[in-house]
Amino acid sequence: MMQTDNIASLIPEVAVAANKAATCEREASVSGNTSPMFTALVSQCDDKSFMLEIDNMRFPARCAFSCLVAPQAGDRVAVMEDATGHCYILHVLERQSQDITVQVPGNLTFKSSQGAITLAAHTDVNFAASKSCSLLAGKIGMVAERADIAVQSVTASGRELTSTVASINVVARSVTTVADYLMQQARNSVRSIEMLDRVSAGEMITSVKKLFSLRSKQTMLTAEQDVKIDGERIHMG
Repeated sequence: MMQTDNIASLIPEVAVAANKAATCEREASVSGNTSPMFTALVSQCDDKSFMLEIDNMRFPARCAFSCLVAPQAGDRVAVMEDATGHCYILHVLERQSQDITVQVPGNLTFKSSQGAITLAAHTDVNFAASKSCSLLAGKIGMVAERADIAVQSVTASGRELTSTVASINVVARSVTTVADYLMQQARNSVRSIEMLDRVSAGEMITSVKKLFSLRSKQTMLTAEQDVKIDGERIHMG
């Protein structure tokens, strides 16, 4: 009877010792450089939280701040568990597709202190912003076989504009040009005006080397003072 009582009294002490051993083992595994790192499969994901799976066991995890590649469902990821039991995805190890999305919660800056930054793509490079897209540089160069621009309003300001092209086609409902000095030079000039062509000037001089021809159904010439016609021969009628 005495031996049975001693065994019964030892059972609680054994349980406490086992719990202490398990606690010490967990503390040793999650402290210092011995923090557990393992791999898992991403089964479900949204913007901030993820569900990981190991041997049909699912558990939540968050993406580490340094993990720039956004995990997707089906990815094999590296996971670390901290001392509080929270799991963090460190980086993506394997993915069936080769598509990558770099995602950060705040602002993202690419900076090269001494070198250059190059974006190179085999097919396309797309820039998309919900508010604005700005370019600031000492010099901007663009080389392309074709450029298509579709905007609602354009405002351009500068000191000098030089354009050299083979041909220019402009289709507009109205065109307004304001300048202190306007000069046009061409080998041939053709204008076709369907309705009214009006010129208002302080003085107007037309110089023609050879033929000056004016044809109309009706012609009216009015002067407040003098009208002078001078030529070797003048034919009327």
